[in-house]
Amino acid sequence: MKIIENGKVFESESVEIKGITPEMMTWYSRHRNTERYRMWHPDHIEYKIVRDAPRGSYAGRVYHVKERFGKYLVVLKSTTGKSVGNSSTVLHRVCMGNFPIPLFNLRVSLEREYTSDGMILRATHVIGSDVPVIGRFWNLITRKFLYTPDFQAAYEKHRNEESYNFPNSCRNYTQNVPVRNLDLAS
Repeated sequence: MKIIENGKVFESESVEIKGITPEMMTWYSRHRNTERYRMWHPDHIEYKIVRDAPRGSYAGRVYHVKERFGKYLVVLKSTTGKSVGNSSTVLHRVCMGNFPIPLFNLRVSLEREYTSDGMILRATHVIGSDVPVIGRFWNLITRKFLYTPDFQAAYEKHRNEESYNFPNSCRNYTQNVPVRNLDLAS
């Protein structure tokens, strides 16, 4: 973790996820629902599309997820950004507990590199606001009281478990359906 401009938190990681193909990632992105989201991780509670993206695109989809990072109940109010090649960005506005107003932003950028064994996922996480002055002050509050070392450790553990679980849950989704024949248009 390091502090970057305007007092935001920056984290990065790379993880190898074996057994994932580009087709599986596309299928998962287009067919995710609460049932599949729960299959991915036992601490996932709910996935709900608020506004879908235009047909043929994933960019612009607005969705809410409820999940636990250890003892922390969070609701992520999320918007997908434009994907370019194997790169994509999601902006999560993070609510904690049952408090309905987002307390901080979490911008996740993903870059996927597919290999013969699966994929290498490189992720950056930027926590905080870009707004000058007030945002800088709120970023300090976020670091001191919200994105604490305990919360950060729970979030990191959750991400690692998601990476480990993802291939098996994708295989469960596509069970008995050859990946090459998936309906990627729907």
